[in-house]
Amino acid sequence: MHLPELPQRWGGEEKLLTQQHDFTSLQRSPRWIDPSVVLHPYLDVNSVLLVQVFGMAATYVPSPSNDQRGHVISNNGQEIELQPSLGWTVFPLFDRHYVNSGIHSAPLFQGLPNAAFLQSISVTSVKEAIEESLKKSTISIIKNYGSIAVEIWDGHYFDGEYPPLQVSNDLLAVSNVKRFLATQMSKKGKEMSMLIIESLNKKQRKLQRNSQEYQQYQRFYEEAMGEKFYDLIEMALLNAGYGPL
Repeated sequence: MHLPELPQRWGGEEKLLTQQHDFTSLQRSPRWIDPSVVLHPYLDVNSVLLVQVFGMAATYVPSPSNDQRGHVISNNGQEIELQPSLGWTVFPLFDRHYVNSGIHSAPLFQGLPNAAFLQSISVTSVKEAIEESLKKSTISIIKNYGSIAVEIWDGHYFDGEYPPLQVSNDLLAVSNVKRFLATQMSKKGKEMSMLIIESLNKKQRKLQRNSQEYQQYQRFYEEAMGEKFYDLIEMALLNAGYGPL
């Protein structure tokens, strides 16, 4: 924050949007499978990755033709809009002079990050800032003890070439670690694939998930919903003065 960009426009704010899903994961606990993204932040102990989770109240309507993509409609007949933030969290990108490599979990917090919290993580560690903000009740953990997990590694390594990543639940220790882990391990709820199945007619719903026909429906679904979501996010960013993705 408030630092000049480095050569090649590095060191400034960078934005990325995850869109690709593992449809065998749960709707209440989706896994994003987008390719990794290389970021170029300042090598600073206070450089962070801020994660925000958004959704949209929309339904996919398949095309009558099996070889064409369907369209996306609003759930309430109004214009499709982003829902209020489903939660947010933050991860430190560096550990002293090294990339904070690992599979990290962090609590999901309600609403949007406030200015006071963002200021605090620019001068103190993420864990200390979270603990202090929870103590002052300026941020709140979502009620079901949800968390977000991200993989971070040195950008000199390509996907699949980096050393084994250690699992770190250090940030979950700001509250009840056991409750966070219990939520992570819960298998209750519908798979994401049901979002596609429920949009199909009775005959199509009997398709095997590994069939070519079903896989095409899944591609159409993710493309259509992804494009609409991308447009909504980009418009929200532009309206907030953050520039395009």
